[in-house]
Amino acid sequence: MSSRTIRMFVVVGWVFLAVSSAAAQPKATTGPVGKEVKAVSVANTKDQAESGALHRAVAKAAEQFLESQSKAPNFVLLRDTIVARSDELVKSHTVSWARKEQDDELWTVQVAAVVDVDGFKARWSKLAELLGRTGPPQVLVHVVQKVDGKGVEVSSVQKRIESQLTKEGCVVVTGGALPVVHIERMTKDLAKAQGAHLLVVGTASAESGGSTEAAGRTFQSYKATASVRLFRVDTGELLCSITIKPTTGIKPTAAAAAEQAMWLAAKNIGIKVRSEVLARWADVLAAPTTQPAPATQPAKRIRTRRGE
Repeated sequence: MSSRTIRMFVVVGWVFLAVSSAAAQPKATTGPVGKEVKAVSVANTKDQAESGALHRAVAKAAEQFLESQSKAPNFVLLRDTIVARSDELVKSHTVSWARKEQDDELWTVQVAAVVDVDGFKARWSKLAELLGRTGPPQVLVHVVQKVDGKGVEVSSVQKRIESQLTKEGCVVVTGGALPVVHIERMTKDLAKAQGAHLLVVGTASAESGGSTEAAGRTFQSYKATASVRLFRVDTGELLCSITIKPTTGIKPTAAAAAEQAMWLAAKNIGIKVRSEVLARWADVLAAPTTQPAPATQPAKRIRTRRGE
């Protein structure tokens, strides 16, 4: 074999290797201008996990900007509000992989998303300017809670929702005790008097599911449910209704089982209320039809106990 033939085989071999190597590389994705990021989330359902991953992708893409704004007023409220409305900033995405854990039935999802970081910054400036004019959103929460049909003085579901909103930077206004009769009409009037922008009103209950035997011991079972409605105070418009699946508590005593079931219900509905308030407060404050009047004096307290 001549030296020329050998050189030809070498050249052809190098070309083949180069083409093979190029083909093995992942193709560059083309699409809207933005930052490409990957993020993972875990949730009860595949859709929830995918949505959570998109929220994380938005925060991850804007990480450098968020670090520069970490000392800004209303930082948490601004950050979480923009992230909660991730559909406005995710230009495209794909699910890289999804799997369901066998032990706890949770879904884990990874997404690859293209995020509009400039849009994130613009949204931040707009919301910061709005908060500078109006202050944080004010929310009144009232949840009537019962166990075995009997009203309780302190609603753990209401407290959980109030805690979630306070952590986000919302202002929670209080209205005192209210009777169940005409609860929505009364709380709407009270919310206006207290200067609230949003009203969360609803019910929560826990009912006995009987007893069960396990490992030679007797346990009590309770199921809890909760549902609330979110209103815009200035117009009285119903923004959304939220109902959660029943939660179960199993403990040696009835009181402990009811408390556990209600704690789980409070946790689940608190997350949903937080998401809805974050997604809606800016629209309410940006275009009020009738500015809520600040209270000139404390709202009259009705002495009736919860559940009566």
